[in-house]
Amino acid sequence: MLRTSDRFFAKVLKTEGCWLWQGARDRQGYGIFRFPHGNKKAHRVSWSLAYGKDVPVGVLICHHCDNPPCVRPEHLFTGTVRDNYVDSRVKGRARAPMGEEQHSAKLTPADVVAMRRLAADGATHSDLASQFGVCRSSVGNTVNKLTWRHI
Repeated sequence: MLRTSDRFFAKVLKTEGCWLWQGARDRQGYGIFRFPHGNKKAHRVSWSLAYGKDVPVGVLICHHCDNPPCVRPEHLFTGTVRDNYVDSRVKGRARAPMGEEQHSAKLTPADVVAMRRLAADGATHSDLASQFGVCRSSVGNTVNKLTWRHI
């Protein structure tokens, strides 16, 4: 029976840069390594093999290279969810949710268009707040395009 490391590296294409996972991948492109008791992300397995210990609970294995199929240990680092987010912001990959993507959004794009039209026709912010179920400051921010700028 093959050792875990032999099975693992049989599915890795080592290039001068990234070591690319050649086995199964998830929808985001991260490698999947199969164990009899369940699957693990290939980059997490690579980190464990390189450092001789399991990834601590609650710890992420992040990529310096931002290449999901990469399993090269030198391209991987441990971090928290916040560390991963900060890394993505620094690299210009993070995008803040807009409009209806915001979990607390009460308005729809159609509401925004209607609200702006009604405000231009003279409706007060208080009346619009009551009509659309938001506070007056939300009306002001929406009408003045401080929020919902993409609409």
